[in-house]
Amino acid sequence: MPADPVASSCIHVRPASGEDLPALGPIELAAAALFPAGTLPPPLANPMPLAELQACLASSQLWVADEQGRGLVGFIAATTHGSCLHVLEMDVLPARSRQGIGTRLLHHVCQVAGQRGHAHVTLTTFAHLPWNAAFYAANGFAAVSDRAGFAHLAAALRAERDSGLEQRIAMVKPISGNLLEIYAEIEPTQAP
Repeated sequence: MPADPVASSCIHVRPASGEDLPALGPIELAAAALFPAGTLPPPLANPMPLAELQACLASSQLWVADEQGRGLVGFIAATTHGSCLHVLEMDVLPARSRQGIGTRLLHHVCQVAGQRGHAHVTLTTFAHLPWNAAFYAANGFAAVSDRAGFAHLAAALRAERDSGLEQRIAMVKPISGNLLEIYAEIEPTQAP
């Protein structure tokens, strides 16, 4: 089913607030129910720890998709690693999937990354699930096997593998137009 722009037009992506935190776990659990049996080891089928969400909130790296009159339908959480904004988690309620909400969340994070001067947005995801790697690739991310310069991705994949996750890949999207890149392109004025 293609994305429904009318259905997602009443969605506002905004920074999360403390009042939003209780709604995020149920969204994550509902999205996790879509995974084939055995994909998520039991300990990883639980929502993000509240402390981790609070850390994302405190660092202004947690955003929600708020549907006018209905409440939250998705969220995206990130953290900073050097010049990268790293997506920790992104979930949309299954009843609202394939309506452009995940794309709006992801584009919002990429826009914020550029505004904050990040050079890349990074993430890890499943290679074999169509709503994972293929979705991110369609939104400008590329799988990276040489993680030089992305030590956090190598560490994340190692931790995921150690916790029982399989078929995971790292993906990166360069952010063009970030302020650091713009300033680097400006040539200093030559003195006469």
